[in-house]
Amino acid sequence: MSMEESARPARIIVVGNEKGGSGKSTVAMHVAVALMKARQTVATIDTSLRLHAEIIATNRVWAVNPS
Repeated sequence: MSMEESARPARIIVVGNEKGGSGKSTVAMHVAVALMKARQTVATIDTSLRLHAEIIATNRVWAVNPS
């Protein structure tokens, strides 16, 4: 990672809605994958008690090629 890349501020994207089952975790994971495909460093935090993002991440094969 170059000095120029590390100097960029982090961006925070929040996907939220009061209603359960509205697809928040699914949308968040799709945004994360799109950013990874664009060679961005991504961290996801799912505070749902249902752990839906973890289920999505472990049960699907994402076509993200790091090279």
